[in-house]
Amino acid sequence: MNEEPVHSTFRLLEALATASRPMSDTAAATLLGLEEPDARDLVLELEQRGFLRRDPSTGYLRLGHRAVGLGIRARGAEALRVHTWPELVALSRALDTSVQLGLYDQGDLLYLAEAHPRTLGPGRERLANLRAPAFCVSPGRMLLAHQPSHEVDRVLGRRLPAYTDHTITDADRLREELSRTRERGYAINRESWRRGVSGVACAVRDHAGAVIGAVAICIEESRFDGRPDGPLVRRLSEATSRLSGHDLSAPSEPLRAVIPA
Repeated sequence: MNEEPVHSTFRLLEALATASRPMSDTAAATLLGLEEPDARDLVLELEQRGFLRRDPSTGYLRLGHRAVGLGIRARGAEALRVHTWPELVALSRALDTSVQLGLYDQGDLLYLAEAHPRTLGPGRERLANLRAPAFCVSPGRMLLAHQPSHEVDRVLGRRLPAYTDHTITDADRLREELSRTRERGYAINRESWRRGVSGVACAVRDHAGAVIGAVAICIEESRFDGRPDGPLVRRLSEATSRLSGHDLSAPSEPLRAVIPA
């Protein structure tokens, strides 16, 4: 592997992270000790991957959403896990089923933690980093419903596979479902991801009101109740209301959570 592009990439990102103003292409080439065409190729690739973006008024370079997001996620995800864990455990025990926490990541639902009544005892906790397609699980739909329109277009514009007979793969039907999710304040999945398993999810918001994660109750279809005044939605809504409105930038403790295979 040629290490020079790797070194140049990190050097440029580190410089932009500490710079007080955007950087021109010429300045980037000078910083990296590269000819402008070579520097331009590197910058273009980083732009396409979302690690750099151009200031619309000057054309100069800034950090892109993916570079900024990596730092935020590394700090914020751990804080979010620790912050939500007691509520996940309480909900799981009260309802005798799995309660999950997830983040949105490039069209996927990234699971951060799951509390399950049969795996909450001492020494039975483990950590994983599982994913599911956002369009077919309730926490993913909750988070996808709050993404920018261009991101929704990107996700729903590709071929959507069917995982069960109940998976919604039609983009128009999914857009309607996302609209209903925003209107009612919670998302529903009826056996879209796993046969016999359904879910309901609500958003967790930060102190500025932005959606930063979703908590979901994962339950057998035979026990599912998606009514607004039903016990699942009511208790989940109460829990996420308590979890929302906090500044999670403070350092956190190590994660103690469970994700099932």
